[in-house]
Amino acid sequence: MIRRPPRSTPLYSSAASDVYKRQALDRNSIEIQSIIMKLYLEGKTTHEIFDKYIDPSLDAIQTLLDKESISVAEEHIARKTVSKSLNNFRDVVKKSEDDAKTALCLNLENDVPDLAIDMIQIILEGQNYSVHNAGSNTSIDNIKLLLNKNNFDSIFIYMCSRQCCAATVRDHIDNTLKSLKTVESLCENSSIKLFVGGPATSIIDTNINLNYTKFSKFSDILDLI
Repeated sequence: MIRRPPRSTPLYSSAASDVYKRQALDRNSIEIQSIIMKLYLEGKTTHEIFDKYIDPSLDAIQTLLDKESISVAEEHIARKTVSKSLNNFRDVVKKSEDDAKTALCLNLENDVPDLAIDMIQIILEGQNYSVHNAGSNTSIDNIKLLLNKNNFDSIFIYMCSRQCCAATVRDHIDNTLKSLKTVESLCENSSIKLFVGGPATSIIDTNINLNYTKFSKFSDILDLI
């Protein structure tokens, strides 16, 4: 069973995302952080910054890679530059004083990037959540040990479809789906809400029956938690 958020039309700033793309390719994390902070101080919400500026810039970088305008190494360097900026942004962004809920954020095994998971963490920390961020390429072997030690209210998994997300390619799909079913079972046994987001969730919908809440954009999270 899939619970989907209300449909809405996202508004992306192509000019702004192009600026982020150029700064990322130039390895200018300080400038990216400066622009993010400027938007935040002007009143933009974290999820708005991620949906309208950061995520489109990552898509633009992926497009350059698909066109063979940049190398895989350059794409990785650009992504790491954005990641550094986000980590610094998280250190200064306002967090809720009351950690009333606890969430576990992770990427499945073979998913290397953790940008989306980091952005989800920032959003949740502003919504009364204490967040355990397992990061990228997380094996779910013995994850029950972690669940037994913490009273998690929810688990967030992100499945992107960019070059770096190997969990969604053919060689790893079966293992990915198996991992999702394992997580689903653990969530049901522990009364934990399971959220899975990203464009590659289409793999779930066409292959298995999974009880989860789907989100497409970062702003959807606020409507679901």
